[in-house]
Amino acid sequence: MVVKNFPLAAKLYELAAHAEIPMAQYRLGVFYLEDIGGTRDVVRAFAWFARAAANERGGGLKAHAAKARDKVAQHLSDEDKARGAALLKQKSTQPKATPSKPKKQSTGTGFIVSADGYILTNNHVVAGCREVRIEPLKVPVVAEDSKGDLALLKVSANFKRFATFRDGAVRKGEGVVVSKLDALKMARTTGDIPQNVNLAIKGSIARDFMAKHGVTAVIAPSTTDLPAADVAERAQFYTALIECWK
Repeated sequence: MVVKNFPLAAKLYELAAHAEIPMAQYRLGVFYLEDIGGTRDVVRAFAWFARAAANERGGGLKAHAAKARDKVAQHLSDEDKARGAALLKQKSTQPKATPSKPKKQSTGTGFIVSADGYILTNNHVVAGCREVRIEPLKVPVVAEDSKGDLALLKVSANFKRFATFRDGAVRKGEGVVVSKLDALKMARTTGDIPQNVNLAIKGSIARDFMAKHGVTAVIAPSTTDLPAADVAERAQFYTALIECWK
């Protein structure tokens, strides 16, 4: 025994009818006319019969749809005919699909670089993300430089501790080594960080990028090399785990 689900069939016909499929438009007209699926509406029946007759190029379906249209029209009032004409003028559109919820795809590390909540990270960390999050917040990306692989985020918070910069050559444990922002993960996992500063982007490039977008870097003098463990311990106070949701 096959259980007939007329309300579901009506919904499926409506989806296909909005996609301008003549047979579905004709069948939907029948559903409205004969109250199949729980909704009787002779004006909508007239409109769908008319649309099916207009969209079908020829053959029996076109003739059936036109005959049904004309038969229904004979029993419509002037008000109903006006409503039917209005329905025919409406552009048939498919119902909008509900956008899927974003999912976490990747993570990266950012440095808090100002007391008023600016965070510096690599552009590839946030590029193409529908949402950027620093739990529990959704964080706006306020500036991007794909060529320099830099990006600025902004959170609505004030910070007492943030990363500082220095002039001159890069010392171990000082400033922000831009292309090595994700190295902190390795420091936390292994107790060490990459030491090859030849891969680093100079702090001056990061400072110029920040200045271009209204963020002033804080310069702090330093003359001491720090052990990797001390670097990681100090950095944890001004780093953030950035999540990319797509």
